[in-house]
Amino acid sequence: MLVRTASGTDLEQVVARELETLFERFDLSPWSFTETVVIEENATPRSHPVLTLGTFNRGPFLLASYLHEQLHWYALAERPPLEAILERELHTRFPEVPTERPQGAGSRHSTYLHLVICWLELDGLRRLVGEEQAKGVVDVLVERGVYRWVYQVVRDSTRSTSSSPAAGSIPQALPNRRPELPARGGSRRLLPALQERPPA
Repeated sequence: MLVRTASGTDLEQVVARELETLFERFDLSPWSFTETVVIEENATPRSHPVLTLGTFNRGPFLLASYLHEQLHWYALAERPPLEAILERELHTRFPEVPTERPQGAGSRHSTYLHLVICWLELDGLRRLVGEEQAKGVVDVLVERGVYRWVYQVVRDSTRSTSSSPAAGSIPQALPNRRPELPARGGSRRLLPALQERPPA
């Protein structure tokens, strides 16, 4: 993974080193779909055209931001089958979704897409740092108003034990268990896990 700074400021270099430390601490290859990350001071994190992270998020929030933006690359690579999931599952479970920020993601389609991305982000955090710390990160994101409704649904879905479609929880469309991710590189196929339903 190539990590570079946008302007070489002191803060950018500090965050770049922190991200590199995360690469040393965790095997992030299953969530890595583009090979370049730019650290830009005061930037809003974005996935395209080059994955760019700001300098506000640190520690587990930097990790969450990295996972989130990488998963946008995954979503683009797997767009046709993911679109089918949105149409077949999420539009049915959530016929009405907020579109405006901070509740939604800026548009109806983006809100649905972020239900998938944020669920996978939380799942990744749970795998990497454990349930308690992952929940703490999402709780803060909800409090900050970052895709608030989306993260609330994702957070509550991980707590749901209901198998009734009327409950409207994400695991009814996505499995409430960890996807089988390759240990390093490989096919990185998250999609089969997304398409399966949890056992009743």
